[in-house]
Formats: sequence, C-alpha cells, structure tokens
Amino acid sequence: MYILRNVLAIDGVLNMQYFALKNEKKIASSGNYALIYADSGEISVAAEKKAFSLKSGFVSFLPPESVFAVKAEKKSKVFLALFSTSSPLGKRVAWKVFPAGAFRKTLLSKIISASRNLFSETPELNDVPRIKDDAGVSVEQIIKNCLETFILDCVKPTIKQTRTEFENPLDRDEATKTVEKIYAYLGEKVEGRITLDEISETLYFSKSYLKTAFHKITGKTIMRSFREMKIQEAKRLIRSGVSVADISDRLSFCNKNYFHKVFLSETGMTPAEYKNSVAENGITD
Repeated sequence: MYILRNVLAIDGVLNMQYFALKNEKKIASSGNYALIYADSGEISVAAEKKAFSLKSGFVSFLPPESVFAVKAEKKSKVFLALFSTSSPLGKRVAWKVFPAGAFRKTLLSKIISASRNLFSETPELNDVPRIKDDAGVSVEQIIKNCLETFILDCVKPTIKQTRTEFENPLDRDEATKTVEKIYAYLGEKVEGRITLDEISETLYFSKSYLKTAFHKITGKTIMRSFREMKIQEAKRLIRSGVSVADISDRLSFCNKNYFHKVFLSETGMTPAEYKNSVAENGITD
C-alpha cells in the first residue's frame, strides 16, 4: 500500500466572510494567514511590508500580520478567510497573487457556501463569528478540504518532487539524499522537540518512507539519532561551562532526571561525571 502524504493541513479558521467593500477596512489577522479574493471590482491591499492591487477574479495570501487594510474606490465584493497552518507551504503562497480560474472559483464557491452554514454573520469584520448551533461537522470538513485543495493547486507548480521519489526507499542514492535532509532538519531542531509528523510535513515525505530510508542508510531510527544529537550537543555545552540544569532545559528534556538517564545511557557516564572528566583529563571529545 502506498501511504498518502499529508503535505498541508489547515489547523483552524478564525473568520470567513463574504462582504461588500466600500472605502477602507482595517482587519486584525491575530497571527493568522489571510486569503483575500476580489470577486468583483478592484481592491487595494496594504500590509506592514507591502501594498498591491487585486483585480476582480484574483486571490492573494498574506502572511501572519498584526493588521492589514483593504480598500475599494468603487463598491466591490470580497471574500476574506483568516486561517492557521503550521505547514511550510503557507510561506509559499504568502504575498503571492493567483488567478482564480474555473476550478479555483468552484472551490471558493464551496468554501463561501459552507462558511455561511457554519458561521453566524457579524456586524464588523474584526468580530469573531459564532458557530451556528445547527452547523454539521461535514461543513467544517468541506471548508478544510476545499481550502487545502485551493492552496495546493496554487503551489503545485513549485513542488518538484515526483511520486517515485517517495515510493522507492530501496533506491540507495535517493535514500541517502533523504537522510541528509533529515539530519539537517534534526540539527536545526536539536534544542526542541520533534515528531515524525513534523518531519514528514516539512520534507514532504511519508512517515513510512522516512523511517525505511533512514534505517536502511544508518541502521538506526530517526528518534534514536535525534537523541544522540542532543547528547552530543549536551556534551559540547558541558565543555563550554553551561550548568547541567540549564542544559536540560535548553535541550527540552522533560525534566533533569530524564536528562541524566538518557545521558548515562548514551555515554556510560552521568553529566556530572562527564564534567569532572573534562576538568581532570582535558577531554575534548
């Protein structure tokens, strides 16, 4: 069975409204991405870093900003959606303008219709709408599916990987390249916590492929290697004079005792013993 990858997930929606725009409206996105669609008439959009015009039949995405403004010289119809996603694909659509062809307009129409069934109308754009009591869960799924499909349709020309890259973990060259990407990602996140889901979404590979390719090349699991990288970083910090308590917090171990346990398991010494060895024997590792 081929495991389908989840490269984009809409985590939540703050607001969705289809409205007639006159003059200027300031909108607080509250840290969410913004989708702005000019259904009729031309509008101008001004955010913290950029300002641009949006013609009828075009859609644009803004990255999470505190406040932005939309303005129309003549009465225009606009659809606004404020949504959140942790996927890196969100950055690919930020500040971009896309034409809403027939397929995308169909998706937008479904989103608008579903949002009317889900949210009650609000007098002001910055008011958070109330969920209708009779709204069914299927409406939420329609919004999620259509919005994800809309964004993916916009960014698909920029995604170069082919299906065979993900399906064939026995190709050693491809697996090696994948492992290099995994190690690079682990290195960036060594002070935090990660999950296979996060790695999968970031690198656009299925979890099954990641685990198979990584084990084929290294003989280890991804999480085991991540733990080893954390301990190597812990040893470097000890040699730099950082306290054990601070290291435990910095490397996001759940508590000091667990850090001691993992360190002992990986090195055969407690952090204190390693610190003493550094002082006594000049260990540089």
